[in-house]
Amino acid sequence: MNNHDNGARRASRGRGLNWRFVSGVTLLELMIVVAIIGILAAIAIPNYQTYQERTRRADATSDLVELAQWLERYRVNQNTYAADPADLPITQSPQQGNAVYTLGFDLNNSGNPLAETASFTIRAVPNNPGPNADDGCGTLTLTHTGERGASEGDVADCWR
Repeated sequence: MNNHDNGARRASRGRGLNWRFVSGVTLLELMIVVAIIGILAAIAIPNYQTYQERTRRADATSDLVELAQWLERYRVNQNTYAADPADLPITQSPQQGNAVYTLGFDLNNSGNPLAETASFTIRAVPNNPGPNADDGCGTLTLTHTGERGASEGDVADCWR
């Protein structure tokens, strides 16, 4: 008998004249591993996709706040809010690369851009088709008073 089989099982063919060493996994062991990988993938992939949606949404909310600050600085310097969307420094989120959200604003100045009642609402609309088109929050909004909004879902969840 050979002592250097390194723990491998021996299988015989015929009458024991032809010995060879066999190592590996059985079909049952392989099926168990595939099932475990499938279960982990079924849990991990949707969680990762949700994480990615939240990350892209957080980028959009950050860009909305940045755009609101820009509009307020513009009003301080020009005594009016920017009326032309072409003047906006940010038109998409993320600011570089493929747009996931398109940014825009609605200006309410009651016919007088210098009025104390002049206000704005900026919005981040998810591009459709796009990765956040069906994320449960829809269009995100931010007003001149800092009021946050979402066309769908809970505002607090959408803005966290």
